[in-house]
Amino acid sequence: MEKKLITDIITLNVISVQPETPFTEVLNILSSRKISCILVVKDAKPIGIITERDTVKLSINRSYTKKATAHDCMSSPVVSALENVDIYEAYHILSVNNIRHLAVTDTGGNLKGIITQTNIIDCMGLDTGEIRKVSKIMQRNLLVMQDKETLGKAVQLMKNQRISCLIIHKHQKPLGIITERDITRFLHQKLDFKKTLIKDVMTAPVVSTDDDTPIHEAVRLMKLSQIRRILIVDKKGHVSGLVTQSDIIKGVLEGKYIETLRDILQQKDAMIHDVERSLIEKTIFLDSILYSAKDLGILATDVNLRINFYNPAAEKIFGWTAADVQGKCLKELAMDKPASYQWILDAVEHAREDEEYMDIVELTKEKEKNAIVGIKASVIKDIRDKRHETRGYFLMAKDITHRRREEDILRVQEEKYRSIFENSRDTVYITTLNGEFIEINPAGTELFGYQKNDLLEVNARELYKEPKKRDVFIQEILKQNYVKDYEVEFINKDGKVVSTLITAALQTDEQGNPVGFQGIIRDITERKKQEEVINYMAFHDQLTGLPNRGTFLDHLALAIVHAKRHKTIGAVLFIDLDKFKEVNDTYGHSAGDRLLIQAAMRFKDILREEDTVARLGGDEFTIILPDIKKSEDAVFVANKLTAEFEKPIRIGEMEATVSLSIGISLFPQDGIESETLLDNADEAMYLAKQSGRNGSKLYADVSKQKEE
Repeated sequence: MEKKLITDIITLNVISVQPETPFTEVLNILSSRKISCILVVKDAKPIGIITERDTVKLSINRSYTKKATAHDCMSSPVVSALENVDIYEAYHILSVNNIRHLAVTDTGGNLKGIITQTNIIDCMGLDTGEIRKVSKIMQRNLLVMQDKETLGKAVQLMKNQRISCLIIHKHQKPLGIITERDITRFLHQKLDFKKTLIKDVMTAPVVSTDDDTPIHEAVRLMKLSQIRRILIVDKKGHVSGLVTQSDIIKGVLEGKYIETLRDILQQKDAMIHDVERSLIEKTIFLDSILYSAKDLGILATDVNLRINFYNPAAEKIFGWTAADVQGKCLKELAMDKPASYQWILDAVEHAREDEEYMDIVELTKEKEKNAIVGIKASVIKDIRDKRHETRGYFLMAKDITHRRREEDILRVQEEKYRSIFENSRDTVYITTLNGEFIEINPAGTELFGYQKNDLLEVNARELYKEPKKRDVFIQEILKQNYVKDYEVEFINKDGKVVSTLITAALQTDEQGNPVGFQGIIRDITERKKQEEVINYMAFHDQLTGLPNRGTFLDHLALAIVHAKRHKTIGAVLFIDLDKFKEVNDTYGHSAGDRLLIQAAMRFKDILREEDTVARLGGDEFTIILPDIKKSEDAVFVANKLTAEFEKPIRIGEMEATVSLSIGISLFPQDGIESETLLDNADEAMYLAKQSGRNGSKLYADVSKQKEE
């Protein structure tokens, strides 16, 4: 692929919303405009993104999405790149972060546009000459469902497996497909996921092709059908695989990316070899002196500088014809061409003193461009004479104008690559097969904490946190000649663990034998820390540090499975802080936040270690009580919590008093699905509020009230 900047393919008209935009409105935009994502923007800067994949996860909790905002549902922070990044780097960022959308910003962080997988595929330049088949890149292990299953189970499966689509089949033949975009549309249409059958809403028929189809043809079919994936079937029409945009980019662009990197390294090696050969040629030594030499001018004189040998190549370089110089003395030619005479005579005079002389001179020509000539002058002696008296002088000259210009070009290129090497923020290194450093740039000495000379004395194996991992690393390189983004942890001189990604290639000699390794090491220590923070934020409430809704539901699902297996019971408590709004309105949101933090601490102090307390949002909290003996145990805990909150909560210099309304559902009595139990506990909590607040109600009380 021809190197381009992302500004060549960027989508400029980005659909965006404000953080406070209702999520229902976000759904409407995604569904009506048939787009794959919406950016959440504040003050012209992207602070979050909502993708079709996010809607799949959010569709599990319908009651949450009804009152949620874009800020509640977005993924944050947004992975972004500067607008001057090239397409290869954009692809690398997408690949490393396992995402399909990349925000593009200027240096001030302001949103400029967005890059998607579709943008990258459009600029990849696939043509009809592409011979690779989809069988080389397709996914073979697909998740399929029967058409009698419900839409809810399909959504749950897509969320749990993190897949972008489900194939519906019958007797191994495809009937239809459900994609993330379909789920977004169904959520917007407010379909009942528990009752709707997938056969009634699936997209059919499925666009498909066989595994012998060239990749470029698959891309054409996907563009024609305006889809992002295509089903692969065998000769019997049975489902055999799936090709997505991600598969195409990874299968085609990644290979070209590696080839480009390898070409750059090979070109650098070739330049180094050319420079070495050029330096040798500058000596202008020849193994033998032949009259027929075409580009080497040869002139020989006796001790009195009378010319007695002059070959045809010398005519062009020295400026005299053979007839002009034969038998004449160099000094006699001075009147004809004084410039030519002077540099030749100077060379002879130097040789007379030092026996050998070499130089490079620039000749001024009357009707031609100036020429650069390399010369060598030496004294001719009769080795059979014991006195080694001088018998004459020997001059060789070669026009190196063209080569000198090439050297200048090479020198500029070498300086350019040396500058890249020295100033690269990533470590660039070369080692032997045994791990001895041959070369490493300043970024490498900073990464490992050694001076360069000291680092060259250290074996690479000694720097690995797990030395055995280097053996695996070497085996991978020897097997495929390169390794891309291999994750390794090093220990620097100060004992600090450094997380890195290595992209390395095998170095071979002219016979193809391995001689060493060369590669690039990227320090991702800070990124790993950020990922840990992001991962923590993804599963915890940012204000209280408690598990969030998603984590709570995961824990509840495990508790339900445990209760089934061991035939025990458990309870879900849905808690709302009474009078919280009054505190917020009276003392401000800051005071409200501090009250929520204090409430979370009280919950944790009272509960057992095996219990789970989470914050759903606002002033709503939930608790899982696994392995209780009877329903009264749950009521006992609820009463203990309400009693604890009869004590005032100190917020700075003031005190606030709130009470708790608690709803309790039991499992498996009141349900065996997480959402059902949560909804039932929520309903019981509202009954507790209606009954005067500051108390608890079982879901059984709700059922009893309905019967009455």
